[in-house]
Amino acid sequence: MAPLTSPDAVANAHHLFARQDASPSLTPTDDQKITLYIIAGYIVGILILWNLPVVKVILSPFKVYEALGSIGVKKLREPMDSVSM
Repeated sequence: MAPLTSPDAVANAHHLFARQDASPSLTPTDDQKITLYIIAGYIVGILILWNLPVVKVILSPFKVYEALGSIGVKKLREPMDSVSM
């Protein structure tokens, strides 16, 4: 196909492309549906358990561990950011 050089040809170029329906390619397969249901179940379970008083106490050390790990990684990266080649 020759390149489009005239302004009229460029303005009407959208007619050259076939319009395609995206819904079949966005529909999940049966395996993907099972995975999505499992993810939804985990989210609901975590949201319910997160607000129970006993589970809050059990999870608090893990929250602190995650926060300290993030701070540690940030501190370890600081000297590496200043290295130049």
